[in-house]
Amino acid sequence: MSSFASSYDDRLEPESSRPSSPTLSGAGTEIDLREQYGRRVTALGRTYGLPGDSEEWYRLDRQHRMFIEMQGGKWYPPAMERVMKSNIQGEKRVLDLGCGNGAWYVLIDRARDVGLHFPLCDVLAIDLIPIKDTRYLPSNVKSEVDDIDREDGLSHLYGQFDVVHCRLVASGVRDYYELIERIVRILRPGGIMELQEFDFRIYDRDHREIEVSVYSPLGPPYWARFMAHMNQAIQKKGGDVDAARHLWKWVTSHEAFEDITYRDVWVPCIPGDDSRYAAEVYPILRENITAFLKSGRPMLLANGMSEAVYDTIEQNTLREMHESNEPQYTRLQCIYATKRHVVGEDSF
Repeated sequence: MSSFASSYDDRLEPESSRPSSPTLSGAGTEIDLREQYGRRVTALGRTYGLPGDSEEWYRLDRQHRMFIEMQGGKWYPPAMERVMKSNIQGEKRVLDLGCGNGAWYVLIDRARDVGLHFPLCDVLAIDLIPIKDTRYLPSNVKSEVDDIDREDGLSHLYGQFDVVHCRLVASGVRDYYELIERIVRILRPGGIMELQEFDFRIYDRDHREIEVSVYSPLGPPYWARFMAHMNQAIQKKGGDVDAARHLWKWVTSHEAFEDITYRDVWVPCIPGDDSRYAAEVYPILRENITAFLKSGRPMLLANGMSEAVYDTIEQNTLREMHESNEPQYTRLQCIYATKRHVVGEDSF
């Protein structure tokens, strides 16, 4: 995911120089964070295992910017303009599930956030961790701390939203299809669902899957090996690592949806000689992958990986990222669809 506002960058620099705290607060909420292998991880989620600290906030922000650039500066489905059309304050409502640091609707140079671009709508952001600093949110944006993987975590939102956005939450969701069912109930008739997920596999330059066994001796390609270990660790925690591969089937076969659009975004995590994106994308990409390697460390060590093996994989992945001519891709699978006004005999 052009240039970015420097004032925004300054606000989101990692706070590594500040004393660590057992809690992270925001939107009037405090959430317990436990120390795990040098990072702070939320104790709220049953399945999600990545950190919830300032380093992760910053990584998620940069990742969001990277996706914006990779998708040509388009940060929401074209149909959203139609769905959000209204002259009445609060009539239209947007829900962001697993919002991370709230970057989907934070002001980003050319791409304006939902709350600012649609000033009459109301936006609700839900995540395991409260938004770090609500001072920079528009007045029409609110946040809520909840675990979207809980059976009762979203029932209070049924029938209240015109747009539901959900990106990269599969690692923290045990049953993604059930999440889609809940989104159907959250959406008003004619509303839009947008889903974006990785499939936790790595692909070569011809977009063929690179198969790596976590039980094979250490060796290249190391980024594919790292992701194979992440896949295993997420599965053990109950995450739905195969959700992305089923999005098309689940959505197109669901009677609630029509006007379905799907596309793949190929992310050159190991850039090699890839040149499909603007030059400014690649430094952000390298920065994000470097940070993601560190974000995955607590989960991998908790899953039984030794520090020596982790260090070997990390160092060689960084070497691949800066020296290899062979790209390695992650596939971001994106789908959006409109909820029918009438579904079967009922209107949800």
